Amino acid sequence: KNSLYIAAYRLLAERDLKKGIYDKKLEDNLLKHRDNGILKIDNYDSFVYEKLQKSCSNDLKIYKKQFKSKYAKRKGLKKLDCYCEKKIFDMIDILGEQPVGTSSNNIKLKKNIVRKWGIRFIVMCLIPLIGIILPILDKIKVSSDNNNNSILLDSKIPKSV
Repeated sequence: KNSLYIAAYRLLAERDLKKGIYDKKLEDNLLKHRDNGILKIDNYDSFVYEKLQKSCSNDLKIYKKQFKSKYAKRKGLKKLDCYCEKKIFDMIDILGEQPVGTSSNNIKLKKNIVRKWGIRFIVMCLIPLIGIILPILDKIKVSSDNNNNSILLDSKIPKSV
């Protein structure tokens, strides 16, 4: 048979459904060129290739639909893992819906990233910087009233160990 058909297989795992789109010509082509590492689609409809691309996204849609029941059954760290995974998939969907290549969307995306993560990043960079600055301030001497104290002792900041 040269026609394209859809096969659905039920796995042993609960609620996991594997869907695949198979075509005899494509399967023969894969078997023929698997040793060379070369995969060619000769005189082949682009329609079949588009269907194969859609099957991958269908697997993701099926996985996301089953996600609700999986999330309810999880406890502890597994539930946190499911929550984070859901957030990531939602972000991917949002980015996928935006038109590609428009500069206004890219600027908005960059502003949102800087607004959300910029302050956190700056604060995290300043913490090690304080560890470098304090020993330098300890070495600087202040001469007031014939006492050669460091700036830290003069301002009543305890000396680092």
